[in-house]
Amino acid sequence: MKKFRDFFLWSMNMKLYMGIYFSAVIFLAGFMYFVQGKYEMTFLTIFTGIMASFVVALLQVTMLDDRCDYSKGILFTKSLSWLVICTIIFGGTAYAFKWFEGLPDINYLIYIITMAIGLIFMLLGEKYEQEASTEKLNEALKNYKRK
Repeated sequence: MKKFRDFFLWSMNMKLYMGIYFSAVIFLAGFMYFVQGKYEMTFLTIFTGIMASFVVALLQVTMLDDRCDYSKGILFTKSLSWLVICTIIFGGTAYAFKWFEGLPDINYLIYIITMAIGLIFMLLGEKYEQEASTEKLNEALKNYKRK
């Protein structure tokens, strides 16, 4: 039963991260299209965006699992590797599948930088979540000792 619970939680986290990344990809690409007067996005852009989001979410739940310690900061070796790999995945996917074809090439750079900043904020969110869990556990331990 414990194995099932662990797998279930792992898959729920992956689905959550994938949804967040896919929403960011579509929103950012769509916004960049819209600002430049292009009002449609191809199926290929959407499909490759969801596949890139899937790979990045899979990497996150495998590389940055619950054993990662963010107490000294968010950019340690494992998370820095994850950040670089995922930025390359998002940027490479956009460039390889010509998401911004017909638009200035600066869009790729803006997209890559914005996604990297978003990934850094995800790491920061992981750190805050870990700190909140630690505080909650410490409070429960204090209550247990008092009783």
